[in-house]
Amino acid sequence: MQLSILIPTYCQTCVPLVRELHRQATNLPDLVFEIIVSDDATPSTHSSLNENKTIDTLPHSRLIVQQRNLGRSANRNFLAREAKYEHLLFIDSHMSIAKPDFLATYAKLLKGDMVVYGGYDIPPLHDKALCHNLRARYEQHCRRQMHIGRRNMLPYQNLHTANVLIPRAVLLALPFDELFTEYGFEDVFYGKTLQQHAVPILHIDNPAMFSDFETNAAFLDKTEQAIRTLFHHRQQLEGYSTLLRHYDTLCHWHLLPLVRGVYRLCRKMLRRNLLGRHPSVGILQYYKLGLYATIAH
Repeated sequence: MQLSILIPTYCQTCVPLVRELHRQATNLPDLVFEIIVSDDATPSTHSSLNENKTIDTLPHSRLIVQQRNLGRSANRNFLAREAKYEHLLFIDSHMSIAKPDFLATYAKLLKGDMVVYGGYDIPPLHDKALCHNLRARYEQHCRRQMHIGRRNMLPYQNLHTANVLIPRAVLLALPFDELFTEYGFEDVFYGKTLQQHAVPILHIDNPAMFSDFETNAAFLDKTEQAIRTLFHHRQQLEGYSTLLRHYDTLCHWHLLPLVRGVYRLCRKMLRRNLLGRHPSVGILQYYKLGLYATIAH
C-alpha cells in the first residue's frame, strides 16, 4: 500500500496535524507513505513559517515553501505532481485528526480507483470560544445537513477537498481548475469535473476535525470573496450551487428587487449581527443571497 499525504497551507501551523498523521502512518506496517506540506508563500514575518520547519525533521516528511502565491487550486496540483505514490490524501492544514483509525480506514480503500471523501466534524459548540464563532456555527449547520446518507445521494455536489482521497492518475488527468485563483468553490467545480468524466465518488464516515476557526470578521471577508468567486464562475457552477438555485427561484418569481432592496437597506444591521457575539446562520444565508443578487444586478 502506497499513500502520499498532501497538505496545502497558508499562514497556518500544521505540525500537530502532521505529527498525528505520521504516527498513524508509521503504525500501519504495510503502508509506504510520504507527507508533503506546501506552504503557499506565507509572509516571512508569520510565526507559522518557522514553526512548520519541524516537519522536515520527521522521516518521510517534507515542507516546501513556495516563493510566490500559487492559489488554492494550483497549490494542490503542485502537490499532486510532487507526490510519488499512487493515491493522494488531501488534508487541509486547519484540520486535526481525532479518529485513532483515520488512516487505517483509508488504507483499506487504496486498491480502488475511486475518489473517497471522508467528511468533517467540529468540536461541541458549548465551548465558550466557539459558541460565539460564526464559522463554527455555520459548519455545525452544514454538518447536520450533510450526513453520510445525503452525501451519497448527491455525491458530486457534496465533495470537499479538506479530507479527500484521490488516485494520483485521476488528479493528473483531471487537475483542479487553476482559473479558481480566489477563495471558494474550486472543490465544487472539481466535483462537477469528476461527474462529467464519470469518475466514481464514495462518501464514507471518516471525518477530519476542524481545529481552527478564524474570527467572525475574517470568515465574513472569506464568505464575501466566495460569493464574488461564485458570480465570476456562475456558468461553470450552474446546477452545483444551492445559492444559484435559490437565486434562480427568486428570479422566476420576480422577487430579486425585493431581496436586493432589503439587503441594501439592512446591510449594516446584518453585518452587526454576523460580527457580534450571537451570529445567526440564517442571517448569514440571507446576507450571502442578498450580496450575490446585488453583484449580479
